[in-house]
Amino acid sequence: MKTIKVAAAIITHNDQIFATQRGYGEFKDGWEFPGGKVEAGETPQEALIREIREELDTEIEVGELFDTVEYDYPAFHLSMDCFLCTVKSGGLVLKEHEAAKWLTRESLDSVAWLPADLGLIEKLKQSNLEILTRVMEGTRCFVEDAVSYRQLGERELDLELFANFVRHQKVDMCRRKIDGEWKTVADPFTDDWTQEEYQMLVGCLKNTVLTGGFVCGAFYRGALKGFVSVEAALFGGEHRYMDLSSIHVSEDMRGKGIGRMLFEKASAFAEQKGACKLYISAHSAVETQAFYQSMGCVEAQWYHREHVEREPYDCQLEYRLKVE
Repeated sequence: MKTIKVAAAIITHNDQIFATQRGYGEFKDGWEFPGGKVEAGETPQEALIREIREELDTEIEVGELFDTVEYDYPAFHLSMDCFLCTVKSGGLVLKEHEAAKWLTRESLDSVAWLPADLGLIEKLKQSNLEILTRVMEGTRCFVEDAVSYRQLGERELDLELFANFVRHQKVDMCRRKIDGEWKTVADPFTDDWTQEEYQMLVGCLKNTVLTGGFVCGAFYRGALKGFVSVEAALFGGEHRYMDLSSIHVSEDMRGKGIGRMLFEKASAFAEQKGACKLYISAHSAVETQAFYQSMGCVEAQWYHREHVEREPYDCQLEYRLKVE
């Protein structure tokens, strides 16, 4: 029987263990410890660091080996090295998993673990998690639940979806193009949405989905805390733009990498659909412009007239996709 060698991370914090639910493959919906296959030339520790970076956008410190699980599935033998780990940086973003939870020793049985993990669970239940947990100085991940991302359908787009979303943004300085040069000027105002504007947003996002576009939401503890939309139509001639029509993160969740992840998902959709660039009619606040600059956006080579007329103070930007 073929043997598959994998490494798994028992990520601990404050007497709790991080568990993930598989979002794909033969064992979809089963719960497990994050990790993956050990490639040729890798140590299990190296594989684990790589897998957690790829799957959860997080850097971990790998500690001692807690257990090695040997388990026979019908088609293969699994050899799984399980290491105690702590978060060095990152927010445990769910890029591949369906869901995640922080579990106490008492609640380890509350999810449906994959068969290979059951023996490990029993050993963990007999361990002292307070001793096992070694939180490093500078750790930034203190959330009780991870942020998950998924594409949204037309039927789930309604006002209730935005019940816990806070648009509020206090602006002091903005970017303006004056006499052909970009300058930072004082223009204090507060940006927020009324109930009518939320209703208009819902209608626009529904239209995006119904016309073949892309809407993706970021969820924290089951509540929508960020979203992005891309329109399906190509425009701008040889530039082959797709319009990134919206990207917003709730005020209470800004600065946690959610906007970056949403932007990457929007870019992946546009590239898959044959676009060469994303077009962004972007809010002029210096904080917003700093975000787009960090993503690699620059001034658009071609201005979309309707966007300029609708929002004359917006900055017209573009982002070149990695199209071969």
